[in-house]
Amino acid sequence: MACFLDKGVVMMRSVLAAVAMLGIGALADQARAAPISLTISFSATNFSGLGLPPIDPFTGSFSITFDNSADIFDSTSGISGTIDAFPGLVLAFTYFAGPADQLIVGGAVGGADFAMLGDNDFSLVIDDVSTAPSSSNLVVTTAAGDFIASDQIVLTPIVSPVPEPGALLLLGAGLCGLAFVRRRSAG
Repeated sequence: MACFLDKGVVMMRSVLAAVAMLGIGALADQARAAPISLTISFSATNFSGLGLPPIDPFTGSFSITFDNSADIFDSTSGISGTIDAFPGLVLAFTYFAGPADQLIVGGAVGGADFAMLGDNDFSLVIDDVSTAPSSSNLVVTTAAGDFIASDQIVLTPIVSPVPEPGALLLLGAGLCGLAFVRRRSAG
């Protein structure tokens, strides 16, 4: 009887170890190739170029949800927000997947990655968006013909990754394993 219990314990440990290894692999890959949900507020100062900013600091905020496993070009789906200097501006975004992991947010007028001259528009570049969002550039254009840029941007990101089914499967397997061990020790 003791030999049977030892085999059962060994088998249970082997199963739990296999499930844990699969779960660790799924969790390690979660930062990449997973739906990303972000809410970002930004503020830019110290502009240079032709003209003056519509307001200084130039501020705004947006919420966005997208799948970071593939490139996305000039999409208005999954993004909403406000730009204080340009109320009512429709937002768009472009995302470059892979090592670039770069998000460009802007007005839908000229496309996210290009601020349209002669229109109230902007283009904000955010690097490492899936892991540690930081901004490298903001370009602003106005209907008056101003074209200005800032490299002094403060981002305030709130990252909320969407749970991956693999992580939920790992949680369920762990709970089942605990229930099995408890039931076995009670019997």
